[in-house]
Amino acid sequence: MLYNIHYDVCALAVSIITILGILFAKDLKRIENRVFFAVVVVASLAAVFDIISAYTISYPENYSVGFRFWINYFFLFFHNMSPAMIYSYVVFSSGVTYRGKVDWYWATALPFCVTISLFIVQLFTPVIFLFEPDLTYTHGVLFYWLYISTSLYMLFILVHLIRFRKAMPRGRAGFLVLFIGGMFVSVVVQAINPRMLIELFAQSVSYVGILVTIEDLSDVYDPKTGIYNRKSFEKECQRLIESGNHFHVAVIKIVNLPRYMSILGISAINNILAILGKSLEREHKDVVPYYLGQGNFGLIYKKSDHSVVDHMEEDLKRCAVMDWEYKGVSLEFREVIFLVHVPEEFHSIDLLSTVIDRVEPPLSTERYRFLQGDDLKPIFREQEVAQALARAQENHSFKVYYQPIWDSTTGMIHSAEALIRLFDEDMGFVPPDEFIRVAEQNGTIIEIGEFVFEEVCRFMSQNHLQDLGVEFVEVNLSTVQCMADNLAATFQRIMDKYGVSASSLNLEITESAAVENHHRLKKTMDELRAMGFTFSMDDYGTGYSNIQNIFSMDFDIIKIDKSILWDADKGVMGDVILASTIKMIKDMDRRIVTEGVETLEQRDKLVELGCDYCQGYYYSKPVPGNEFIAYVTEFNQNAQVS
Repeated sequence: MLYNIHYDVCALAVSIITILGILFAKDLKRIENRVFFAVVVVASLAAVFDIISAYTISYPENYSVGFRFWINYFFLFFHNMSPAMIYSYVVFSSGVTYRGKVDWYWATALPFCVTISLFIVQLFTPVIFLFEPDLTYTHGVLFYWLYISTSLYMLFILVHLIRFRKAMPRGRAGFLVLFIGGMFVSVVVQAINPRMLIELFAQSVSYVGILVTIEDLSDVYDPKTGIYNRKSFEKECQRLIESGNHFHVAVIKIVNLPRYMSILGISAINNILAILGKSLEREHKDVVPYYLGQGNFGLIYKKSDHSVVDHMEEDLKRCAVMDWEYKGVSLEFREVIFLVHVPEEFHSIDLLSTVIDRVEPPLSTERYRFLQGDDLKPIFREQEVAQALARAQENHSFKVYYQPIWDSTTGMIHSAEALIRLFDEDMGFVPPDEFIRVAEQNGTIIEIGEFVFEEVCRFMSQNHLQDLGVEFVEVNLSTVQCMADNLAATFQRIMDKYGVSASSLNLEITESAAVENHHRLKKTMDELRAMGFTFSMDDYGTGYSNIQNIFSMDFDIIKIDKSILWDADKGVMGDVILASTIKMIKDMDRRIVTEGVETLEQRDKLVELGCDYCQGYYYSKPVPGNEFIAYVTEFNQNAQVS
C-alpha cells in the first residue's frame, strides 16, 4: 500500500514554524508554555517517524523488520503521547494544578499509564502492531486501546474546558475545541481512506491557533525590570481565582522611591528597579515576581497551606532590610509589604488593585511595615464603600438632607446646607467623609456632585424656599468638580431645567481645595460668579492655608470649622483663637458662618463676637427635605412673632 505523505510533510513544516514562534516570540518561563512547546516537539517527531514509516510499509522489501519495527514503534509512541500532553497543557493553562486536592488527577492519568504499559509490553510481545511473515503490517490485539485512550483524553479536555471555562482565554479554548473536532474528523477520514495521513496535519493547524493565543514576550514583560508586568500579574491572579485556587499574594511597595528618583534621576532608578526585580527572582526561586509599576512589586505564592505564611513573612522581611548600593550611593529602601490570602481575604482583582494603587505615607524610622490579616480591614472597608457607591448610583438611593443655618441679625433661618447621605442595604449608614473620599479616588464624585446639584434645584423649584425666608441653599463642590472644564455649562443646563436662578445657590469649596488648586479654581469661580453664584469657603481653619492666597479668591462667606469653636470651650487660648479668627474675617468684610453650634452658650458667644450665622445641632441636625420645610416654617413663624 502506498501512503500519501504530503499531509505529514505539511504537518512537519507547520510544527517547525510553531516551534520557532514559541522560541523567539513567546514566554517559556511559564510551565504551561513549556508543556505546549513539548507537545509541538513531540508532534514534529511523530510526523518525522510517520513519514519514514509510510515509506518502510510501502516498500517493505527494502528495509529490515527490525528497522521497520523501531520506526513504527516511535511513530505510534510519539503520536499517542500527544493527547495526554495536550490535556496536561489544558490543566496547566487553566491554573488548576495548584489546587489543594489532586486525587482526581490519578483518574485522568490512568489511560496514559495503561498506554505506556502497552508500549513496554510491545517490546516483548506484539500487542499493538506486528509484521506478518509476508512482511505485511497489521494491528495487534490491543491496538484499538490507543483510540480508546485518545477518545478519553478528548473527553477529559472537553469536560475541563466546560468546567473551568472562565479560567481559559476564549480564543485558546476555541482552538482546543477545534483540536478535538479536528482529531475526530481526521480519524474518521483516515479510517475511511487509510492512505491519507491527515491526522497530524489537523493537529498542527490547531497548534498554530493555540500559539496565536499565547502572549508575546513584549506583552508579559516589563521593559524596565525584565520581569513579568502588571498585566501578566492580573491575568495570572484572575486565572487562579476563576479556577478555584487558594493562594497568597505579596505586594511590596517601596515608599521612598520618589526621594531617590529626585537624587539619582529616572535612568538610574530604572536600573535599580531592574536589579531589584532580578534579586526577587533569585531570592524566591519557587515564586514568580512581577513589577506592578510605581515602585511596586508583586509575588504570587501558589500554595494554599497556611503553614507557609510564616516562612513567606521571614523571606519578605529579610528582603526588606537588605542594604543596597548603586554606583557608590548607599540605598536604604523603606517598604510597606502586604500579604493577602486569596480568595479568603481578597476575592477579586479590584481588591488587589486597591492594595497596589493606594498611596502609602512615608515611613519615619522603620525600614518596613508588614501588613496582613486585620491590618487589611481598612482596605476591605474601602472596597465595600466603593461597592455601596456603585449600588447607590444604580439604584438611585442617595439622599439629600438639609441643615438649617441661623441668622444672628434676624433671628430666623436664613439658609441651609445641602448634604448628601448614603444608606446602603448591606452596610447601613455610610458616613459622608468616608464615601466622598472613596468617590474622589474612583472618579464617581463628578456624577454624585451633579446628582446633589440637580436634587437641590428640583427641591427648590417645588417648595419656593424664599417664601419661607430661606435666601439660598449651599451646595458643596468637591476638589475634582472644581477641576472640571464643563462645570459651568452643566450647572446652567440643570438650572434651566428647573427654572432656578444662580443667586439662590451658594457654592461651598473646602479650604484644602482652595490651596491645592488655586489657579484652576479661580478660573472656575470666575466663570460661575459671572453666572450669579456666590461662594463659601468651607472648613476654614483645618487646612494649611496661605491667608492672602485664599482671600484673594473673593469668597462671600467664610465657614469656620467646628473644631475652632469647640476648642474655645476648652480654655483661654481657644477663646483667643476664635475671637481673633472672627475679627480678622470681619475686618476683611466677609460674612461668617460658624459650624458645630450645639449649645445656647456657644451661640451667645458667637453673637457677641460678631458672627453672622450659626449652624449646628443646637438648631437641627441635617434632615430630609420635607422635615426641613416643616422645621423652617415653624421656626421662622415663631421668630417673627417673638
